[in-house]
Amino acid sequence: AAAQVEATQAQIRQTDSTLQADEAQLGYTRIYAPMSGTLISVDARQGQTINSAYEAPVLMRIADLSAMTVWTQVSEADVTRLRDGMPLYFTTLGHPGRRWTARLHEILPAPPKPPASGKARPPPEAAAPPTASCSTPRCSKSPTTGGSCART
Repeated sequence: AAAQVEATQAQIRQTDSTLQADEAQLGYTRIYAPMSGTLISVDARQGQTINSAYEAPVLMRIADLSAMTVWTQVSEADVTRLRDGMPLYFTTLGHPGRRWTARLHEILPAPPKPPASGKARPPPEAAAPPTASCSTPRCSKSPTTGGSCART
């Protein structure tokens, strides 16, 4: 019986030693965000094994929400009244009583194709052929300052 107790205690010491080594190794692990911003989605969970041997895994998505681009369709009857740089506003479902102010940045003949998940939006010159039924104003807005629309 004493030999069995000694063997069990040796197993406990070995497990403690392994745990300490694993905790030390984990202490060297640091994940740094490439930018500051707002966490908008989490793709990896605590305790999940991440394999980064072939490509960098996406752990979470961070966005800079201080300036945003809004794409919208405008009625054909109203398009002729739009001018580059004119002030405008829009509302969101999340803040029903709030008007977000901005300036019109660009009018396109048709909206560009939506980007695939995680891919950059195509440049305006890659937009669909002009159509008579829609134009797309684009503006940048800032929830805190109202924003300005710089050309990209």
